[in-house]
Amino acid sequence: MAHLNKYALIAQEHLKKHRPEMFRDLRKNGGLNLYLSDLGEQISQTVDEVRLRTLQKNPPPKDFLGKHRHLAWAQQSAEEIALNDLLYNSLPSETSTAESEAPITA
Repeated sequence: MAHLNKYALIAQEHLKKHRPEMFRDLRKNGGLNLYLSDLGEQISQTVDEVRLRTLQKNPPPKDFLGKHRHLAWAQQSAEEIALNDLLYNSLPSETSTAESEAPITA
């Protein structure tokens, strides 16, 4: 079984709620964990790249508290960008008939 990082778990919940047919197909075919693991790794790598670029353009202040806040901001911003680009905005929504189906429990 493939390791699921925190981004893979976010993707799993997103698929259950917004792409239930895709979720069911992947689970039925046995490819769900591999798909989620790969997507989680892609998101993680993108977060790291975006965070580093952000910090290069906007270095943190020298004081501890300011640096801590700045690093947290860079991380949160990078996660938001990566999740939007690779998960939330990259998968087309399913038809309205899928939304009327019973929720998926895993």
